[in-house]
Amino acid sequence: MSIQRLLCATGVLLRLTLAGLAAALVGAADADNTWVRVLKNHTVVEVERDGRYSADRMLALKLVSEEGTRRLGQMAMNYNPDLNELEVLEAWVEKPDGRRVDVDLKTGLFDRSQNSGLLAPMLTQDRFKLLVYPDLQVGDILHRRTRQRVHTPLFPGQFSELDTYSRDVLVDDYRYELRAPKDWPLNIEVEAMEAEPVREQGNQRIHVWRYRNQTRIAQEAGELSPLLSGPRLLISSFRDYADLATAFHKRSADKSRITPEIQKLADEVTQGISDRRQQAFKLYEWVSRNIRYVAIYVGAGGVVPMSAEQVLSQRYGDCKGHVVLLEALLAAKGIASTGALVDGSGRLYRLPKVAFLSFDHIITYIPEFDLWLDSTATFVPYGTLPLTETGKPALLVNSGEIKRIPHRGPLGSAVSRDAEIVLQRDGNAAISVRFTVAGPSAQGLRSGFATIQPRTRQDFTGDWMNRSGLNGSGQLVDLGDPYRLDRDFSYALRGQVLELAPVPGPYGFALPNLDAPLTIRNWVGGYLKDLGPRRTEYVCSNEKVSERTVLRLPRSSHIQFLPRDVRLQSGPYRYLASYRRDGNKVTVRREFVADYPEPICPADEWNRHADFFRGIARDLRAQVIYR
Repeated sequence: MSIQRLLCATGVLLRLTLAGLAAALVGAADADNTWVRVLKNHTVVEVERDGRYSADRMLALKLVSEEGTRRLGQMAMNYNPDLNELEVLEAWVEKPDGRRVDVDLKTGLFDRSQNSGLLAPMLTQDRFKLLVYPDLQVGDILHRRTRQRVHTPLFPGQFSELDTYSRDVLVDDYRYELRAPKDWPLNIEVEAMEAEPVREQGNQRIHVWRYRNQTRIAQEAGELSPLLSGPRLLISSFRDYADLATAFHKRSADKSRITPEIQKLADEVTQGISDRRQQAFKLYEWVSRNIRYVAIYVGAGGVVPMSAEQVLSQRYGDCKGHVVLLEALLAAKGIASTGALVDGSGRLYRLPKVAFLSFDHIITYIPEFDLWLDSTATFVPYGTLPLTETGKPALLVNSGEIKRIPHRGPLGSAVSRDAEIVLQRDGNAAISVRFTVAGPSAQGLRSGFATIQPRTRQDFTGDWMNRSGLNGSGQLVDLGDPYRLDRDFSYALRGQVLELAPVPGPYGFALPNLDAPLTIRNWVGGYLKDLGPRRTEYVCSNEKVSERTVLRLPRSSHIQFLPRDVRLQSGPYRYLASYRRDGNKVTVRREFVADYPEPICPADEWNRHADFFRGIARDLRAQVIYR
């Protein structure tokens, strides 16, 4: 899978060009990749000294199931005419009986612009060619030959390339050939691929790598980025990450110039504030609230930002635009900052040894306060970052230093649920619930509720009842201000549940699994579902989940049994449960905490705490018995 890494995408930013399409389609850990087999993936790349290159590719994919015909009947190949050219030389279907059915490139190949319509937060000149194969059936082999010419490198004089496969894709014949100037130093990182002896021909040095996989190995829950865990070939002309930072800085250094308008704005926003950290907060807050996010991939816009002056004038920009404007505003008040390149969407918790633009996002770092800021994350409190960015290495653009963003602790991202259930004589119940989410965990909720429509608000409680396994109705009775980032975000529901429990008893009542942004039951269920032998490291999640439930029984009912209190601990995990009775009122408190000091766990850590989670599962099934 050959990729070109761009910044500030609204999702995964591996921009596919022309290589192993099958690998691109099988990234999810829960994907079933039995539907395709890669029979051939051959690439020949010829690089020039200025970083321009051409790539000829041949691909043959066998459709193993109906799912394959659905997924691969249409192949999209991205390109950007400002940077490269793409030509489909030929394509055909090889039928099981050996017949060849050619794709008519006049009627079966379409050239389309990427989705950048009026409602899309994106300005792009990216395009894609859509290849449509005719008359497909299981057993067919799809062939494709393409040629790409990169005429404008993102970084002049530099070349980098990544090919990677998931281990659950069967590959018969992968071959990658690189022809580069023989006196041009290259850094290469290879995993699970075989290198042929390097040979020279004229002024070129020729490298060849091969890969074959005949045993499908399923991906595992929480597995790290393929750049760290999968078969891969990484090639780069950057000497090291400092060299990469220098190249990036050269393309953006003049974009954060302080203009009279920027100086005036910085003075107005911080008027009357002498504390420098508070000044930084007010400037960050202004950029976050007033600069609309628009991803920009025009020309070299994937790595080159607009100027701070342009961003301020137009009131929009991508992550690079946010960073240069905030950098200029801070500099206007004498506060130094730098852009910090980070993987904002994947699981890249370590950098590859070879310097490569493996980042898809850029944020702000203020050395004076050791403070990380992401002004594109509108609904994340000041001084915190989205959960997908914490614990990861960041490359500081101005200095070339690699610095790790602090790993979030459980207290900085906590979920609590406070519920009261009043069981009535007819077996129905009145229910009221309040949810409170602290820190960056509330980002998605704040964003969703900020744009919730009246009709959606009406349906919200009914949908919540369904997700909680309840039959009833209700309404959203209180909603916090999504934009008040200085407060935890909360919302409350109230409703009526039908036929919750029989009255009178005797009856064993287990508390319902009331749906929440995160519940103890779902956490435990997910862990137990994935128990078993494990071979890969994984991402450790830190959480704190608190659940308090008050159950009120009718006066005619009598409580006969309460479960015992529970206290469990295993390594970084803690669980507490208590049951208290006051007349016909029962108060149940449960708290779950996961507190890992580092974001990456070794493979053998996964099964080490099985008894702990089984203990929680038993408590969650515990019943209050009444008659």
